[in-house]
Amino acid sequence: MHFDACNIDRMSLPFVASRYKKAMHNPLLKPHRQPAIKGAGGFGGGGVAAKAGELGFTKALAQEAARSGITVNAICPGYINTEMVQAVPKDVLEKSILPQIPIGRLGEPEEIARCVIFLTSDDAGLITGATITANGGQYFT
Repeated sequence: MHFDACNIDRMSLPFVASRYKKAMHNPLLKPHRQPAIKGAGGFGGGGVAAKAGELGFTKALAQEAARSGITVNAICPGYINTEMVQAVPKDVLEKSILPQIPIGRLGEPEEIARCVIFLTSDDAGLITGATITANGGQYFT
């Protein structure tokens, strides 16, 4: 189960804690043509500020939820091989996007799913307030 940043706050935390003792993750970055956390594209300062605010909220909520045995983390994917990215013209993808990704390829949705699976497993019980940046080394948060 995942919880969006807008759906969890201090008021609802007792309800969540009473029913779900597993990790929450914040699906922070919705697919964009350019990573908003980097400040690229048409997002400017507003997009970057919004994402930074969500990261800050994730960290604050992680501290609050820890007392209830809940971990809260953010996953920030880079370019993922989704329908939206596949709609980008092939020449733009090959000449402008892929060269910016050090591993030289798009991420796959299953790779992001494995991040979620890990964060919701008992193996990640110590990890809370973290940002998993799954983008092939394109940028760091």
